[in-house]
Amino acid sequence: MTLDFTTDKLIEYNAALLAICMVVLLGFIDDVLDLRWRHKMIVPTVASLPLLVAYRGLTTVVVPIPLRPLLGNYVNLGILYYIYMGNISIFCTNAINIYAGINGIEVGQSFIVGCFIMIHNIIEITINDPANDIVHYHMYSLTIIIPFLFCTLALLKANKFPS
Repeated sequence: MTLDFTTDKLIEYNAALLAICMVVLLGFIDDVLDLRWRHKMIVPTVASLPLLVAYRGLTTVVVPIPLRPLLGNYVNLGILYYIYMGNISIFCTNAINIYAGINGIEVGQSFIVGCFIMIHNIIEITINDPANDIVHYHMYSLTIIIPFLFCTLALLKANKFPS
C-alpha cells in the first residue's frame, strides 16, 4: 500500500517536517544559549503552528461514558481543540527536554514513546479495511515515526552512559 501524494497530503507532510525542524532548532538553541523556561514555552507554540494550520480533520472528541447522559456521545470542541493541541505540543516538548541532563534518558523516553506510536499504527492498519481513510492517516504517521525511531536509536547508541 502506498500513500497518494495529493496537494493536501503534501501540505500535511511539509507542515510536519517544518514543525520537526523547528523543534530540533529549539533543542540546538537551548544547548547553545541556555534558554529560560519561559522561552521554552514560546518556541514549541510557534513550532506547532504549521501543524495546526494544516490540520483539516475533525475537532470532535469522544465523551467519557459517565458524562454521556449530560453531553452526548461526542462534543465538537471547535477552536478549543486547536488550543488543546497547541498546549499538548508544549507539554510533550518540555516533558522530553526535562530529562536532557541525564545521559540517554531523554532519548530513551523518545524511543519508547515512538515505539508505542508505531505499534498502535500497525495495529490500526491491520484491523481496518485498506479502503478506510483511517488507514491512510496511520500510514502517514508511520512515514514520520519510522525515520524518527531509527534516528533516535542511533542517537541512543551514541548518548548512553558515560557520554
